Amino acid sequence: EITLEQLLRHTAGLAPFTEEEEIKGLPEFTGTPRQQRLAFSRWLLAREPHLEPDTAFSYSNAGYAVVAASLEAHLDEAWDILLHHHLFAPLGITAGIGWPGLHGQEAPWGHMAATDEASLEPVDPVHHEYRLPAILAPAGDIHLSLPDYGKFLQMNLRALQGRDTILPAAAIRYLHEPAQGIGLGWGVQQFLGHTASVHAGGAGTFIIVGFVLHDQDLAAAVVANAGTDRAERAVVNQLKSILQTFSS
Repeated sequence: EITLEQLLRHTAGLAPFTEEEEIKGLPEFTGTPRQQRLAFSRWLLAREPHLEPDTAFSYSNAGYAVVAASLEAHLDEAWDILLHHHLFAPLGITAGIGWPGLHGQEAPWGHMAATDEASLEPVDPVHHEYRLPAILAPAGDIHLSLPDYGKFLQMNLRALQGRDTILPAAAIRYLHEPAQGIGLGWGVQQFLGHTASVHAGGAGTFIIVGFVLHDQDLAAAVVANAGTDRAERAVVNQLKSILQTFSS
């Protein structure tokens, strides 16, 4: 048996489903996206775990898919609608599902490493075959603007300062309490001498890394519209520069 908290901390022992080979090896799940997620969750939970639960951190896209399927089954509403009602709308955030370029010509395109590994290949959001399948969309298929992501960071920062927002501060602070160095959706670590909650997100074509300090009034995020290792290093280096410049 596994718990909701283990799923959110990535300690449930589920397989990662972060690589294309894993996803291609899945059986075909039919029906609506909600039905597919429920079928995938039942299929996955009937199998032996990838690791013994609650023994180690092991990132899993599948864990958040299982959480979403459970919420959908209990509340009879799609996960993205629930996010809109309970998080985005109360914070004044406009967000969407899928590549940002699907929702407007002015939106940025992501990039992947080209075959020569030295240059970047733009990913056409309409015609490129790569996209997250519906069963794994809850793990990271959301797009939003940087000002809107700032509202999300600000909510967490205020909670760490003991200030209520759309939820009581204590409820949000619990997400940032580490077990084995991992919060619920956050990594909690020492970052240039400060205790920080850090989150990195991406789907191979974008990368965003954000942090919220526990001991100072500072949160920041840096994003690149490329999902390569080089782009991630550049993002992290820029975050370090921000922290060194604005923290005390």
